Amino acid sequence: MPLVLRGLTCTFPGGLKTGIVGRTGSGKSTLIQTLFQIVEPAAGQIIIDGVNISSIGLHDLRSRLSIISQDPTMFEGTVRSNLDPLEEYTDEQIREVNLIYFEGGGSCSLQPFLLVRSICFNWYLTFNGC
Repeated sequence: MPLVLRGLTCTFPGGLKTGIVGRTGSGKSTLIQTLFQIVEPAAGQIIIDGVNISSIGLHDLRSRLSIISQDPTMFEGTVRSNLDPLEEYTDEQIREVNLIYFEGGGSCSLQPFLLVRSICFNWYLTFNGC
């Protein structure tokens, strides 16, 4: 199969929550698979917070990354419990999210994600809606 990502350079600043968004076919899923070491890069390296991810164990890597799939599932409960089911973070920490907008073709940009900052964490989600 031909390589999907070629010549890609992105900077993931340490200590930030980062999301990857982009149009269909831009390579988001391939990038995520590579970040979680589901597939290995054919060339180059991935460094997160100064650490080459190929030098640490899968459990250590994957326990520090989170993913919301393209078809996200919401569970009954509050918005907050869906964002942080293990109650590990404060509301402010959850609101400090940035997105990597992945355009494909080797380009990406870091943008603040303002939607999360305006969400009411106490909204209760049920099977038929809020």
